[in-house]
Amino acid sequence: MILVTGATGYLGSNLVLHILKSGKKVRACKREGSEIPEPLVPFQGSLEWVEADLLDIISLELALDGIDQVYHCAGQMNDTSLSSREVLKVWVEGSANLIDLCLEVKIRKLVFISSSVTLSIPDKNHTESVSLLKEFNNSHSSYVFGKIEAEKEAWRGIMEGLPVIIVNPGLILPKWEERPNPHLSKLYTFGSDYYTLSEFGFIEMGDLVECLVDLMDSDQKDKQFPICSEVVRQLDFIAHINSRIPVPEPHKLYRRPIFRLISPSKRENRKNTLGAIEELLKMPEAKYPLEATRSNPITGKVYKTLTQLF
Repeated sequence: MILVTGATGYLGSNLVLHILKSGKKVRACKREGSEIPEPLVPFQGSLEWVEADLLDIISLELALDGIDQVYHCAGQMNDTSLSSREVLKVWVEGSANLIDLCLEVKIRKLVFISSSVTLSIPDKNHTESVSLLKEFNNSHSSYVFGKIEAEKEAWRGIMEGLPVIIVNPGLILPKWEERPNPHLSKLYTFGSDYYTLSEFGFIEMGDLVECLVDLMDSDQKDKQFPICSEVVRQLDFIAHINSRIPVPEPHKLYRRPIFRLISPSKRENRKNTLGAIEELLKMPEAKYPLEATRSNPITGKVYKTLTQLF
């Protein structure tokens, strides 16, 4: 049986839906009080929900009973109601708990979803991403540091004999008509007058979940797979969104420090557009342009480009 942690989240719910449609049995983890995502409601008869918390060993043990494959999608996004210490505790200690229990019950394979924030290109002469796994400094958010430290736990699991695949996706985007990435909701609602000169790597949601399942079903193990469709300019990305709302193309280059974007504004339109671009700038993936796998490493299927999403 398959266990998916973080099954109510953006990636987790899409992954569960994909697995269910393939006819496989899924046990989905959710925290107490979490709402079941609307796309999964019709499958409640064939989907087993279990309440579990990454910081609660007993609930994790119960969730892993009878499981032989695990997709680890759970984590904690930065939230104004939580301290950095609390965010890090979920990412790092929670991942360590899951790794320890997977080793104990001898899970057949764990697919560990990390992020492109743990990757970087060392210089312009290199086209292949390398792992940072570096120590925390003040330039990183608790999310970035948490992802790096959580990935270290996955590598520890590999060293201790757990079959693990580590996947590092870029910014996860949907097709336009599908449920948008919740962290980009303002951008999809208001568009933006503003843009920066930054770039980022992205991957379409459907391509990513197909790749995760293919990696789980393959004989691959103890490897790391950066997953990215292409590197795009932020200007091009926002222009595609603005064209679908529709609003004018972005025409104001934003050069000020990112934190200035959250300053109050008297003009509602300016506030909306600044709030929209703030979401993109705060996404950790935008900090590290990712040159990585442009096609499924198992099937060779080419990932969707930005123009195919819009």
